[in-house]
Amino acid sequence: MTAVEFAKAMDYDYSTVMRWLKDGIVPGAEFVPISGQFGVWQIPKSALTEIKLPRPGRKRRPKKVEVKKAEASAQTSLFEQPETAAKPKTRTKKTGVKKAAKKKGGAAK
Repeated sequence: MTAVEFAKAMDYDYSTVMRWLKDGIVPGAEFVPISGQFGVWQIPKSALTEIKLPRPGRKRRPKKVEVKKAEASAQTSLFEQPETAAKPKTRTKKTGVKKAAKKKGGAAK
């Protein structure tokens, strides 16, 4: 069966099925080139029952704490101290001149 037929049988959008095919999620699917980059996906009917659908939603990124722990544990030896990156300085808020004074061009009253 083709990708369009597979999408209708699974009751999913064609673009979703094409993403699954490109990611290799559909078992037994083969791309048959016709000319150059153009071709047809051939999907076996057994793929309707064998497919393991991906979990819906966005993929989760690892938390920053986990990434920092992984970096800290990557020491070359037990006796070396891990290198720490310097934190950038935070900017302080400028105070002293009122907004109204800035607009008029004169000093605040």
